[in-house]
Amino acid sequence: MKLINREVQLALNVLQFLHSRPNERLGRSEIAKDLDESSAFILLVCGKLARAGFVDTVRGAKGGYQWVKGTEKRTLGELLESLEREPKPNPAWHDKVAAEVAGRAISEFLDKLKLRDLFSA
Repeated sequence: MKLINREVQLALNVLQFLHSRPNERLGRSEIAKDLDESSAFILLVCGKLARAGFVDTVRGAKGGYQWVKGTEKRTLGELLESLEREPKPNPAWHDKVAAEVAGRAISEFLDKLKLRDLFSA
């Protein structure tokens, strides 16, 4: 099972970066430079984060992305859902009942894991 793909990793990195500078609005190029990522990929991921309410976005010359107060109380499960990444057990499992139970257990765990716990580690 691979939940943490490149997009999820970038979303977590962006959120952690914005969380470390909560009162600043940061431009896409600044985020891309700091995280050593392409500006286009930052745009894609931050667009999804903004639509899901994880970050605030402002267009224009003085625009950028900013941490939304309260995001730290949201869960990793919510983040994965906003990125359309649903936790799935290994497809090689032959026992479908065991796979469903494992999938539910993973989802329950992710729905309890707060982003603040990831950022304070």
